[in-house]
Amino acid sequence: MFNQFTGIGRLAADPESRFTQTGKQVVNFTVCCDSGYGDNKRTEFVKCVAWEKLAGVCSEYLSKGSMVFIKGEMRTRKYQDQSGNDRFITEISVRDMKMLSARSGEGRGSGFSGPPQNSTGEDVPFS
Repeated sequence: MFNQFTGIGRLAADPESRFTQTGKQVVNFTVCCDSGYGDNKRTEFVKCVAWEKLAGVCSEYLSKGSMVFIKGEMRTRKYQDQSGNDRFITEISVRDMKMLSARSGEGRGSGFSGPPQNSTGEDVPFS
């Protein structure tokens, strides 16, 4: 059996980070993935969860609107709501994440931040 999700999209909101009782970091976030075009365009809101080291990276570097590539396994888990009712959630257990846009406030995704400068802060001409 093959259970693999691969998608590219933008975060719908800032990641939510917490720690388990055993001290492991876990981060939850939702990625908006578009498919189709024109009148056939639709957006899927994909719930994601990352653990431990990857959770720390996601928590530190991702924010609402960040463009990301994610790869992982689809999982469905059961939990009880505050009223004691059984609820189910399907989410991607993220194994690989690549940031496709710059961090908030760091310019555009290309990584270009302007012309090179020397140590005095003056523009260095291109040769």
